Amino acid sequence: MKLRTLLFSLLLLVPLPVWAVDYAQGQSLRVSATNVVMRSDPWQGAPVVGTLQEYDHLTFLGEYTVDPITVTVRGERVTAPYLLVRADGGDEGWVFGGLVTGDHDANLLAGKLDLLGEGDSTEEIIRLYGRDYVTHDRRMRSSSTQALLDRLEADKAWEFYYFRTGEGVVFGLDDDRILSVLVRQDEVTDEGLTTYWRSVEGFLEHPLRTECHATSAPANCDDYLH
Repeated sequence: MKLRTLLFSLLLLVPLPVWAVDYAQGQSLRVSATNVVMRSDPWQGAPVVGTLQEYDHLTFLGEYTVDPITVTVRGERVTAPYLLVRADGGDEGWVFGGLVTGDHDANLLAGKLDLLGEGDSTEEIIRLYGRDYVTHDRRMRSSSTQALLDRLEADKAWEFYYFRTGEGVVFGLDDDRILSVLVRQDEVTDEGLTTYWRSVEGFLEHPLRTECHATSAPANCDDYLH
């Protein structure tokens, strides 16, 4: 009896774990998933304030729930607290912390590109990118579509595009497997919109080089589709 009482007393002296976040009040966040719900209170089922999309900008208001929850995000179990945030439009509410990233300039596309490659399944694409894609195939008569499929060496492709950043990725497909991958970067100038199709390696290793769009592009522009 004395031993059990002693053990109980020792347990009372052990501090319970407290969840913490790495974000400072006022820090910029980016939404890292599609259709993220902002709620009026930090619990599932609370009234919806608004819906956020991938790359949307948020400001962390310094409050978060001590007790985290665990939810399934793109097929994986993620544990995080709710965060109190403000959207650029002025709405304030709570979002699940597992659906945001703390880097204001985070390149979410680059992070995803590192996770997929040739031979991976279309199920993996959907898990990472969702189902909001544009389909390209040989039945389309557009010369730009045909040129893109030629470069991918595929008869069918899925394209995911993030208009907030002017970036995208297209997967050349063979049934349910990835054959090849290209990255899209758009640049808007006074002359209009210019689209650059690049290799994954070129996109990850080099900044956008507008001179590579020229007909007689420099020799180091092999990662661009002309």
